[in-house]
Amino acid sequence: MPKVKIGFAVTALPPYYDTKYARKNADEILKHLESLDVEVLEAESLVTSWQEAKATAEKFRKENVDLLLILCGTFTLDDLLTAIVKEIDVPLMIWAIPEPPLKGGPLPCGSLLAAVMNGSAIRRMGKHYDFLYGKPNDAKLLKQITRIIKVTQTIKNLKVMRIGMVGYRPPGFYACTFDELELRNSIGPEIVHIDLSEVLGEFDKVSHEETVVADVKKRFRIDGPTQEDMTNTAKLYLSLRKIVEREKLTCTAIKCWPELRDQHDMGACFTLSRLNDEGIMSACEADIYGAVTMSMLHSLTGKIVYFTDLISIDEKKNTFLMWHCGSTPTKLAEAPSSVTIRRFSIPGFGRGVTTEFPIKPGRVTIARLSAIKDSYRMFICGGEALKTEMVVRGNPSEVKLDSNVREVLGKIVTEGFEHHYAVVHADVKEELIELCNRLKIEAVVT
Repeated sequence: MPKVKIGFAVTALPPYYDTKYARKNADEILKHLESLDVEVLEAESLVTSWQEAKATAEKFRKENVDLLLILCGTFTLDDLLTAIVKEIDVPLMIWAIPEPPLKGGPLPCGSLLAAVMNGSAIRRMGKHYDFLYGKPNDAKLLKQITRIIKVTQTIKNLKVMRIGMVGYRPPGFYACTFDELELRNSIGPEIVHIDLSEVLGEFDKVSHEETVVADVKKRFRIDGPTQEDMTNTAKLYLSLRKIVEREKLTCTAIKCWPELRDQHDMGACFTLSRLNDEGIMSACEADIYGAVTMSMLHSLTGKIVYFTDLISIDEKKNTFLMWHCGSTPTKLAEAPSSVTIRRFSIPGFGRGVTTEFPIKPGRVTIARLSAIKDSYRMFICGGEALKTEMVVRGNPSEVKLDSNVREVLGKIVTEGFEHHYAVVHADVKEELIELCNRLKIEAVVT
């Protein structure tokens, strides 16, 4: 994925203010930015005149920067910052640094004064910005900048995302419908339509499936699937993996039933589990909004995400019981020894191979992108995944919520959110809220 480009400039007003302090702080900020996985484009020099401001804006525009970070190095008039910002329509961060020790003489820096004054002009121009105040090594500021960069990177990723939609929604699953053009226009992903027949057409061409089967047998316990089951499952995975590589897909959403089940006596659970383990976010039941949510969480955290249903609540423990039938990536097991490879768990659903285990404990964020009429919204919820026993076949996880479980359930039901959710082992509620604000998605936070 392309890296975020940050345009960095320092405004100053010599000779009235000493620019050495500004330059020292700017250099420290640059060191931090360069330690992140971003591309930094610095202004040619301190921006001290409207001509230099125009030249800086022109440079940043030609380089297609994704973010602007302006350090108010000293007090400046409004014309410098506004000259840069009005030319470039990207998210803006304005940074003010504290004054050096005051010793009774003239104001040595005036950075905060400039940020307040310049920021007022920016807002009156109808533009929004993030305000940063503190020294370059301020941990809270560095966290804030990192969050903004992650959100920007995610938006950038979404615009080049290619989702392989294999088949269409299963019968009766209205929750998995979506508006392809609106998704492309508002959020960015391109949908690549792939018929199930195309995947199955690759099936007989597959070679080296025995390598996949041997790897699975070496790492996990097998309970139920025959050699034929394992071979067919490995071939299905390799068939789709070939299409992912050929079409340069970022993630997938697969119609896992009824055709695979009824006509081919297979399922996609193992395939989805393995793709997710490899960092290719993949949702079952051809749920495109579910796949997009998974990809958002993966981009924000760099962690493996799982796809799940809500099946029960416990008001005394204030918990959700999350579950799906056996497609969770095995990296989310506490240990390989807890993973069992089994036949499909739902009666009458064929012999598809599943990866079954309770999901590991830890801090989690639950999310779901949803559309209602002509607008998007996102369900966002935080909690702590508890150590869970195999209370049901598949992939159970009991999550203790931060908010009242009955009220959260009420919000889900009354707001009409779908039954599928994406969950990641990280606390990214703030990042998701900011992402929603940037993409004009209503954040429904519980």
